[in-house]
Amino acid sequence: MTRKTLLRNGTIIDGTGRPAYQGDLLISGDRIEAVGALGPVADAMEVDCTGMHVVPGFIDAHSHGDQEVLRRLPNKILQGVTTEVVGNCGFSLFPTKPHTPKMTGELFDGEPEEGMASVADYFQAVEAAGPSVNVAALTGHSALRVYAMGMRSDPPGEEGFRCMEHALGESLAAGALGFSTGLNCGPASFSTTAELVRLCGVVRRHGGYFTTHMRDYKFKVVEAVEEALRVGREAGVPVQISHMQVVGQKNWPKLDTAIEAIEKAAEEGIDVCMDAYPYLAGSCSLLQFLPKWCQTGGVSALLGHLESPGSRERIAAETDDGMSNTWDDIVVCGVRSATGRSLLGRSIARIAAARNASRPYRNGSDPGRERRPVRHFLQQ
Repeated sequence: MTRKTLLRNGTIIDGTGRPAYQGDLLISGDRIEAVGALGPVADAMEVDCTGMHVVPGFIDAHSHGDQEVLRRLPNKILQGVTTEVVGNCGFSLFPTKPHTPKMTGELFDGEPEEGMASVADYFQAVEAAGPSVNVAALTGHSALRVYAMGMRSDPPGEEGFRCMEHALGESLAAGALGFSTGLNCGPASFSTTAELVRLCGVVRRHGGYFTTHMRDYKFKVVEAVEEALRVGREAGVPVQISHMQVVGQKNWPKLDTAIEAIEKAAEEGIDVCMDAYPYLAGSCSLLQFLPKWCQTGGVSALLGHLESPGSRERIAAETDDGMSNTWDDIVVCGVRSATGRSLLGRSIARIAAARNASRPYRNGSDPGRERRPVRHFLQQ
C-alpha cells in the first residue's frame, strides 16, 4: 500500500511565482497527489504545518558534494536541498585511468585516491550509498585533461583531443548533464578557448550544457565573461557562469560591464545564465593564486619549486603582481594533514609574520608546502 502524508495548514509556495497561500498538500509515495483545502484522508499521516512554509525542494546547481553524497551526509537535505549538481569547476571523480589515481587524489583535494573510471561507476556508487538527495553530475574538464594527458601544460595533440572527446561523449551518453571548467587552476588553466569550443562540440551533440568557473574574476573578469560567451556562441551550447562575482574592491566597477555583456549575449540568442552566492567571500584552493608554470606536473612538482629559493622568489613576485586583495583577507579554512591544523582560522599574513617571512613564499615553511592543497576563505 502506498504511504500517504498530509501536510496540513501550511503556507504554500509552489515555485510558479504565485503569491504564498494557506493550504494542505497530500503526498502519495513520491508524488504530490493534491493541493488545496483538503478534507480528511484515510490512512494518511498528518503533519501540522501551522506557521511553517511548504516549498518545493531546492536545487543546488553548484555543489562540490561529489564525495559527500557517497557518505549520506544530511547537511543539504536539512537546508531543504533535494537535488545537487556535482562535478562543478572542472572537478569530477571521473573519468580516471588505473595509472593516474595518485594524480587524481592531488587534484581533487580530499577526494578518494582512487577515482571512478566513468560516470556510470559514479552513479552506481551513488545508488549504493542511497543519499537523501537526488544527484546530477557534470563531467569536469580538469578530470578529462588528467585522464588524457596528466598535468602537462602543452596543448593536447589530436590523440589527446580524441581521448577527451571520447570520454566526454561516453559520460554525456551515460547521463552526465554537461561539461564544467575550472580555468583558474591547472591543468584547465593551460587550455585555450579553442580547446573549450572543440570539447563543447561534443556537448552540443548530446544536448548538454557548458558551465564555467571562469579564467579570472579579478582584473580580467570582463575578458573572462567574453570568453565564456564566445564558447557558447561558437559551439552552440547553453552557458552557465559559475558563482558570478568580481574579486577585489578595486575591481567592483567592472561588474556592470560584465553583466551588460551577459545581457547583450542573451538578447543575441545565446542561452546564458549565471549563479551567485549572497555574501562577500569565497573559498578555493590556494593553488589559484599561483602562476601557471609552477603547477605543471601537479602538486609534487609544485613542492619541488617551493623548495628552490630561486623558484620561490619568482613565485612570490608573480603572485604579488596578481593579487586583487591583501594576504590579510585570505584565511586558511581547510588542510589535509595533521601538521597543518595549526594554520586553520589564520590569515596568510599572520602565518607569514609568525614565521618571520616578509611575505608569503619568502620562507620555505609555508602553507603551500602542505602535501595536499590548502583551502582558503577570501573575504572582501
